Amino acid sequence: MSRDTSSRPHRVGTEALLPFAEGEDGRMVHVSTVKNGKKCGCICPACRGPLIAYHPRAKKAPYFGHYTNAACDPPRALETMLHKLAKQLIEERKEVRVPPVVASFGETHSELSKGGIFRPESVRVEEAVPGMRPDIIATLGRKELFIEVAVRHKVGAEKLALIKERRHSTIEIDLAQWRHETDEAKLAQAIIYDAPRVWLFNSAASDKEAALLAEQEERAQQRRERAIKLANAILPGLSEPPLMKAPPGSLFAEYLASVEDAGMADVVGVAIPGSGAFGVADEIWQAAVLHFLLRQTAVTVRYLPLDNAEYSLLSAAATLAHRDTAVDWTVVERITEGKVRDPRAAVRTYLDYLCERGIATFCGADQYAVPWNVMFRAREAQKESQARRDRLTTLRKAFEETSQLVGGPSMTFATWIDVQHEGIQATPRELAYRSEWSLSPLLDRMRRIGNLVTPEAAIVEGGLLGFPAEEHLAARKADAERKRIAAEEIKAARVAAEQVRQVTEAAARLQSIRIATQEIEGGEALLHTPLKELDDRSIEQTKGWMSPTEFVLVWGLIRGRQDIARKKKEREAATFAEAEKWREKLIQRVAELFKPEFRHSVLHSTYPETFKRKLIEYCSDEKTYKVSVNVAERVRVGRN
Repeated sequence: MSRDTSSRPHRVGTEALLPFAEGEDGRMVHVSTVKNGKKCGCICPACRGPLIAYHPRAKKAPYFGHYTNAACDPPRALETMLHKLAKQLIEERKEVRVPPVVASFGETHSELSKGGIFRPESVRVEEAVPGMRPDIIATLGRKELFIEVAVRHKVGAEKLALIKERRHSTIEIDLAQWRHETDEAKLAQAIIYDAPRVWLFNSAASDKEAALLAEQEERAQQRRERAIKLANAILPGLSEPPLMKAPPGSLFAEYLASVEDAGMADVVGVAIPGSGAFGVADEIWQAAVLHFLLRQTAVTVRYLPLDNAEYSLLSAAATLAHRDTAVDWTVVERITEGKVRDPRAAVRTYLDYLCERGIATFCGADQYAVPWNVMFRAREAQKESQARRDRLTTLRKAFEETSQLVGGPSMTFATWIDVQHEGIQATPRELAYRSEWSLSPLLDRMRRIGNLVTPEAAIVEGGLLGFPAEEHLAARKADAERKRIAAEEIKAARVAAEQVRQVTEAAARLQSIRIATQEIEGGEALLHTPLKELDDRSIEQTKGWMSPTEFVLVWGLIRGRQDIARKKKEREAATFAEAEKWREKLIQRVAELFKPEFRHSVLHSTYPETFKRKLIEYCSDEKTYKVSVNVAERVRVGRN
């Protein structure tokens, strides 16, 4: 509790500096209420020596100091001051807070009163009663409350024993943390209300606790009587052998399968003392406990459903005993000579064994948990085991379907699955245990064996896996042979047709080339000329048998020459047209120069200038036209 340190008293050496002192009238007074100095008229409540009141001007709390260097013990002076001040305040105000009244017995706590303010009619201080002297006796009607004030020393054992023996309701107020407080109001508040206080003895709480003790003793006696009766009911069942094997399809079988899937079959079946109450083999009830632990990752033993009506782990008599909480299991254990004890104690022993094996850990508060790495491995193993079962189920279904189609083998599925058949490298069970990838070829072969009953089915190579499908296989082979022969005949016909087609195409190809070469100059020679495009063979030598590439190259060669011939003809045509144009002009010019009877002779006569060619034939372009016109004009002049 934080308080203003400026209000605390100061020390000079070992002297006790007190905020309160005993005044002239014998009552405790605060230093701020008396005169300064020696005129205060106060004495020390412990050593009874005179005091001086100090009222410092600085920011310090006022205090009382001893007038002489008296040998006064400071802690004792402060304790005596608080004792007298507490007695004086409670006597004057006639009120004090009392704590709640609680009756406690073992783990049972019952609040009888919430506490509150006690306002007595009278208060007596330091009044002696036989054998002791309480600090305060507060009376309200016929009720008396003893009040003890503790600063450094609490009530001793001898005095406490006397209080309890005489049944005096007593509280103790602890002012230890207030012994250096100087503020008058704060000290009064602490003494009356705030300071810690406890019941040293309360008659109502004592009566309640005595009643609880008597009730417990009565219940214990009833538990012992019931334990004797139920132990005698359990004894006959112990002579019968317990259930050694879980019934197929039961939850017990499911628990065992779950534990085996997790790879923990080696931690069930442990001998646990006193497990006879379960009425089943150790591996059965332990598998159930381990199943609960793995499924929930953590279990609290007292909440395990050991006596659930649907999957009880206990025998009938033990179930009744377990459900009856008023049974002393130690009595049952003694009567059955240790064969039967509290089932939950047996479960705890087994869980402690799992902790030793590293499968579980104890978390406190009767709770056990599975480490995450153990849980991860167990769940992965369970997933793989479930996958194996699923693959076995798939394999069984395929076996039944194939058997239904072609007839079952001479062995059952349980035998067939462990036989290594022709064409496979392991037994069907081993393949199913490995992986889905390993099992897939086997399932595919079984499907193809089943399909042998249909005419269009493919032939199965590598063995029939024990299925009687030889007749179907022979029929399919005959079908396949017939299909092969028919396919070969079809293929031969196609080959012959293809040969005819190729011969026809070769002849057509050669004919098209011959026709194309007729259009070009030297085409006949080209047909008999070796060509590098045809590996130095001539076109006639190939007889039209050439590859598409060769045909394209030859055809390109021919088309190139056709283009050359065509362009040559085009040039010749253009030259002829040009010559005809100039000849027409020459005829017109000659017509202008000569009479009609002379025109033909002039045009068809030869001249030295025309290189002895006829004038009309010589004229073919502009140059020869000019020469021809000059010749005609000279001839006209000569004739004139």
